[in-house]
Amino acid sequence: MDSDVSDDEPDEPDAFSQVCRLEDGTFHVCKGMKCPHVMQSTDLERHYVCTLTGLLVAGCMESRHDASWTGRSCGSADPDMASGTVKIRNWKTKRDAFNDSVRAYTMSASISIDESTSCSKPHDADDDGNGVSKPEDAALSKRGAPCICDIDEEAVATQKLNKAHKRANVIERSEVRSRLAGDASQVVRRLLTTLEGVTAISSQPPAASDPRFENYDFVFSVGMRRYIARCRQKRESVQLSEIHDICISSNTFVKQKRKDAEKRARAVKVKKLATDGRTIDLCASLIVSIWSAVCITSHFMHHQSGDSFKPFASGIMYALKRGLWLPNGVMIVPQLEDLSDQLPVLRSLVASAAAKQLQASSHKGLCALHKAITSIDQMEPNARASVERRLSISSSIARDLKRHATIQ
Repeated sequence: MDSDVSDDEPDEPDAFSQVCRLEDGTFHVCKGMKCPHVMQSTDLERHYVCTLTGLLVAGCMESRHDASWTGRSCGSADPDMASGTVKIRNWKTKRDAFNDSVRAYTMSASISIDESTSCSKPHDADDDGNGVSKPEDAALSKRGAPCICDIDEEAVATQKLNKAHKRANVIERSEVRSRLAGDASQVVRRLLTTLEGVTAISSQPPAASDPRFENYDFVFSVGMRRYIARCRQKRESVQLSEIHDICISSNTFVKQKRKDAEKRARAVKVKKLATDGRTIDLCASLIVSIWSAVCITSHFMHHQSGDSFKPFASGIMYALKRGLWLPNGVMIVPQLEDLSDQLPVLRSLVASAAAKQLQASSHKGLCALHKAITSIDQMEPNARASVERRLSISSSIARDLKRHATIQ
């Protein structure tokens, strides 16, 4: 028997005591937490384990974290939470590392370096009946994006050039121009119906004001009556300097009220102009006309990849703030601050998600327009004449839009 059984004094019978046989043939009575060989493990769980038998005596419910730690992986000190369970954590069979190593070594002996492990087709047998794959089956099946070394730069450049030529050839078709006009009208309508811009014009109707406050005689008479009544109440004489101050105050008050009335009237006109169908049609026609001209420029033919018509249309709308002129003085985008003030700005609270997306992509369209105009001087004379002829049509549409959208 073990020394801790024979030499120790007899204790009271413990319900948690277990008798275990050791490897040397002796026996050990483990008394649970009273066992002198119990030690706390150093792993994550920090269980109490008997070092002689390896029995799990108890689990550690004490958190190793300080009071400032707010994690959720702490154990519970409530005994009802752990009652009826076999172990503190869910029981799981531990994998045998030795058997896994043996199986891996056995499989490695049967794998050939020429065999395709990623091929989904079964290996065809040769004439002798052996499972040797054919040369055409040995090709690896590659999935996902191609490597940058596998991309054919010439093929990509040819594809972009063909796409640019196709875009320039179909721009004069009626169905294509009708589709582009519809897309441009949708972009213009989404941007102009936001009614919040640089001047922070509110979408709510302006508050009504008394029109009599815009009349100087009415305001001056009210001020004089109040002054005379105050003099009678205080039994004071009327002073000429006070009357002079009343005249100046009345004049300043009337001017401010007239300015506010003009702002309200102008805001109503601008709102009506922004939602006018004629304005939307002229803006859409201007966008399509400029697009048809820049599509045949050298920048769009050789450097502009992809179809970015909606960002281009959004950039034209934001170009209304300052306008755009060619180096020879031809105006292709008019300067209309009344319309540009209705466009959504950065971090706008009234604009919709679609309007914010168009506003974010407008910079890309403006950059493409400026680069296309800059590349006109490097073009051949015949190609440059064709671009200038189309831009002249855009200039006439821009003048019509300026006459229509200018508020007197």
